Amino acid sequence: MKIKLFDNTEQEINAGLPYDVYFSGRVDVQAYEIEGEWIQNPSYDLQKVIEQKNKEIEEKRKRRYREETDPMYFSIERQSSTKEEWLAAVEKIKKELPYVTG
Repeated sequence: MKIKLFDNTEQEINAGLPYDVYFSGRVDVQAYEIEGEWIQNPSYDLQKVIEQKNKEIEEKRKRRYREETDPMYFSIERQSSTKEEWLAAVEKIKKELPYVTG
């Protein structure tokens, strides 16, 4: 079965029935294809999808800040890193993990 995700990308999944799509926890599925026809997922809610995706991105950012930029921030005190290096690392994470917008 082919599905269309919230960002209009298509993906092949191993599901035989629309039921599997509805109740699989895939709230980002906006439509599914059956015999060449796209059918809208009635439980799809773009605003809910955006909120969910942004929560996931926020968690990923927090983890990367903890692992990558927090040690750099504290090393500024010891002068082994500069504030500019730390700010550049923070911006890199933001660029690599942008928030989803409507």
